[in-house]
Amino acid sequence: AYVGMHGTPTPVEANVTVPTLYTTGALDDIIRPSVVKTSFARSANASPRAFVELADADHFEPTNPRPGHMRLNPYAAAFLLCHVSGDDASCSRIYDATDAASLCDAYADQTSPPAG
Repeated sequence: AYVGMHGTPTPVEANVTVPTLYTTGALDDIIRPSVVKTSFARSANASPRAFVELADADHFEPTNPRPGHMRLNPYAAAFLLCHVSGDDASCSRIYDATDAASLCDAYADQTSPPAG
């Protein structure tokens, strides 16, 4: 499993076949969301794969300790636990559309749903 918080190095995107989660923020002006969206699109062989873009997040969202940041980090951990360890609770944390706290629903107005 792979989590690309700022996309994937372009020479290897088409070779990615493991479960993949891409995250970005609409306010990222270091690695623009369009770069991460392109990585997601070019990683069509990754299965399953998901793309998440937070509308109010910048490049430092994953590492900024201020309140209201690091929101996707628990989901990145859950994605890895789901696909590396087969942890059912972690899988639900990502994919369970009936759980308001799942990645599918927690930021539904700011994200795109998992694909694949």
